[in-house]
Amino acid sequence: MANFKFQKSALAISSMAALVALLAPQAQAANDVGELDITGQISAATCLLSLGDATATNNNSKTLNLGTFTTAQVIGAAGTALGSPQTAILSVKAAADGASACALGGAKWDVGINIASTNYETIGGATVLKNTASTGAAKGFSVKLSTSTGTAVTAGSTAVNFASVNNTYGTLLSGSTVSGPTLSATDVIALTAQMISNTFVVIPGVFSHSIPLNLWYK
Repeated sequence: MANFKFQKSALAISSMAALVALLAPQAQAANDVGELDITGQISAATCLLSLGDATATNNNSKTLNLGTFTTAQVIGAAGTALGSPQTAILSVKAAADGASACALGGAKWDVGINIASTNYETIGGATVLKNTASTGAAKGFSVKLSTSTGTAVTAGSTAVNFASVNNTYGTLLSGSTVSGPTLSATDVIALTAQMISNTFVVIPGVFSHSIPLNLWYK
């Protein structure tokens, strides 16, 4: 039986949401939008990380537009959802064609993240991303991440608990807390981002948060 060693490669996930000229009731300018950019790939020659967009020029890059809101829309009870959630489907694919499942044999894979305690807060019982923009930062909302796993999932349904950390893997997007990577080659991770109100003082501006990802397999 093949002996698989634990391996990881650094990926990156970033979220940006623009809230500009929020008081104008008319349609906003073209640059007054929100987006979540996700990029990455496995560095091994045998596998690639797919984000589920077969039409993209680079299947390791995807933009999730989280929308634009007025100050009045942002004000609300803690945890109130803003706009429509957006989802990226993460999976491992064969490097040869970027479409067929990666040949991991009996090995398992997963994606781990590490969010510093200073970069998340608890809103409505869920841990959510704080705004880490250094200048022109918006206030009044946070971003919640949810995941689901399986062979045919299309949206995340379980909130990612950034406080649940494995000493080796960090916070695994599969939800595993003990045994490490648990996903088979044909499984996918549906990662959904959703803006939510945090009822703090509402200030128009930008939202950004960069998250390093580690893709583990064994």
